[in-house]
Amino acid sequence: MQHFSKVLHSGSLTAPSKPKAEWRARLLKWWGFRSLYLIMLPGIIWYFLFRYVPIYGFLIAFKDFNIMEGIFCRG
Repeated sequence: MQHFSKVLHSGSLTAPSKPKAEWRARLLKWWGFRSLYLIMLPGIIWYFLFRYVPIYGFLIAFKDFNIMEGIFCRG
């Protein structure tokens, strides 16, 4: 937080860049939870398939369909 306060006081509006060591530590922390992410993966896939994919069907149901133009030609 000290580095960020220095940037704010210097008048620059950009966020400070993070050192490579900090990114490596974050990556290693995420890698430590890889089994948790693997357990979450089927749930995320299920949620995507049954919550977001059916939205495509709703879009087609209310379109003014013309067989010569197809589904994707008109908005």
